[in-house]
Amino acid sequence: MRKISHFVLALCLLSLPASARPNFAALAGLNFADYRLISPGNKERINLVPSFRGGCFGDFLLHGAAYLQPGIAYVRSSFEYGGPDFKSVATINSVELSLNFSLKLRSRVIIGAGPYLTRNVSGDYTHTYNGYTTSRPLLSNSNASADMIKRTDLGFTAYVGYQFRNGLFIKSQMTRGLVNLDPLDRNRYAITNFTFGITGGYFLFNKTKAQRQKKAAGRARKDEGVEKNTGKHRRPEND
Repeated sequence: MRKISHFVLALCLLSLPASARPNFAALAGLNFADYRLISPGNKERINLVPSFRGGCFGDFLLHGAAYLQPGIAYVRSSFEYGGPDFKSVATINSVELSLNFSLKLRSRVIIGAGPYLTRNVSGDYTHTYNGYTTSRPLLSNSNASADMIKRTDLGFTAYVGYQFRNGLFIKSQMTRGLVNLDPLDRNRYAITNFTFGITGGYFLFNKTKAQRQKKAAGRARKDEGVEKNTGKHRRPEND
């Protein structure tokens, strides 16, 4: 976890020279995990279960409408699959690091994409067969060879959204994992990760540079008007 924090801090420091005033945002929303289990003669898609995603990211101006957005998020992925006489349910808790490049068209419409690195930190697996249920950790705390899924995933993210004038924003995103998460690396077997979701959030600093300049100009005109009125009503001093 300490390495993850250092990584995010390094990304932010590298981005600081690109922007005179960096922005920061928090977000939260729904996450749908569409893991796919591929085996000889079978490509099984599992049922989607709504889960949670929440985190924060920096917003650093690169040039014009282009921004760099390094972020960190907690992602909870839940999914299930089964047949007539069995049902399996799995939950994975992950920490996701992302480095997205974003375009803000007319300062409102947001389009972005970039790579991500996920570390699966914990999880549970429950299997029910003919009414008999067994449970076990998806990731072992003491024996990595007992893991039912790999701990690290690497892939890319793409999203589109809209930012309101008051700093609120909403976006829809998808992530596609590029790593075979089968811990045994068996030939012709694969577990792949594909998720999508809807999130909303809030930018800490909401005013654009033009808006700040306009407000400063209005304040200066107001101060100038006060000075004129004060001088107009000032009584002359007697000699």
